[in-house]
Amino acid sequence: MILALVLCLSAATVLAWLIFALAVYALPVAAGGLAATLAYGSGAGVPGAAIAGLVSGAIVFAAGQLAIERSRSPITRSVILALYTAPAAVVGFAIVQSIAGRLVPSSSWQTAFASLGGIVVAASAWARLTAFAPPGGPGEVRGMSVAQP
Repeated sequence: MILALVLCLSAATVLAWLIFALAVYALPVAAGGLAATLAYGSGAGVPGAAIAGLVSGAIVFAAGQLAIERSRSPITRSVILALYTAPAAVVGFAIVQSIAGRLVPSSSWQTAFASLGGIVVAASAWARLTAFAPPGGPGEVRGMSVAQP
């Protein structure tokens, strides 16, 4: 019984870590899934749809990283970050809603926990995405500095 409890807690911890680590990729995965669905529907077959999905997801992710890194305006950077964290918030809401649906009998508490979960996952994705952008403005030389005596 103790071993089962430890294993369940370990599995829950790993799944929670995965949710926070992979929330950054919610928009590229959604774009890749949409491209794969459209490619498959147009007759590309499974290999063509897989290639279209992978390429479009990689392009969306790379474009987001480049846009965040190169944006000069804090407002532009915030808009880009909001576009990337909104799907993460939806994913966090949905995951916590499905878990709370099994554990919490009240639907209002389920929604409250799910909303909090969506906010926390979105904040985590926001923090991870801002880590992609190095400190300072674009074009600045970023390196180690040695203080002169």
